[in-house]
Amino acid sequence: MIPITIDLIVLFVSILTGFAVLRKKDPQHIVLFPYFLLLVLLVEYTSATIQKRHPGQSTVLLFNLFAAVEFAFFIYFFSRAIPNEKTKKIIRKTGYILPAACLINTFFIQGLYVFNTYTFMAGCLSMVILSSIYYYQSFNQATEINRLREPSFWITTGIIFFFVCTVSVMGAVNYISLLPAVVRENLHQILLLVNAIFYLTFIIAFLCQINIRKLSSSSS
Repeated sequence: MIPITIDLIVLFVSILTGFAVLRKKDPQHIVLFPYFLLLVLLVEYTSATIQKRHPGQSTVLLFNLFAAVEFAFFIYFFSRAIPNEKTKKIIRKTGYILPAACLINTFFIQGLYVFNTYTFMAGCLSMVILSSIYYYQSFNQATEINRLREPSFWITTGIIFFFVCTVSVMGAVNYISLLPAVVRENLHQILLLVNAIFYLTFIIAFLCQINIRKLSSSSS
């Protein structure tokens, strides 16, 4: 059975919230998020199952492959959420580069069974840059929008928080594995908390949809 940790609890709640609140008429890059989070949960469950049935077996390959999917999805999100059309087109034309680099690194450079720190750190930097572009262009729009009721704002906040917090730890994960067990456990607990806050921002983003609908119905 998969270990129940604080981040998985918040992840599960965010999935339920997304499926309960979101509607097909909502923006597609928001509607797809519960399905992406469901995939995250499936990856975590698969990893836990492998480690339970085959103690000591590495699941690094699983997470290396998932990193390509994760970055591809977030790039898609920004290609829809960023307001400027010219920027969107650039992201769509170049968005395949990072996921492709992840796969090339996995199969030909760092290898299948070593955490791919090179592409992960490049991915973290890319996510921070895209988040910054979203903030800059969103806050410089001509129309006034309440950002606290904008789902994309909360999702972007979660993305930049997560990747800024994890880049230093995950970027050195292959060396951290050599540290004493107590240090590794403390870092693990910190990452669980970071994950929990990350998934919490998605819950807020989903619930924002309710506020938007109420405003829309009251103004019509």
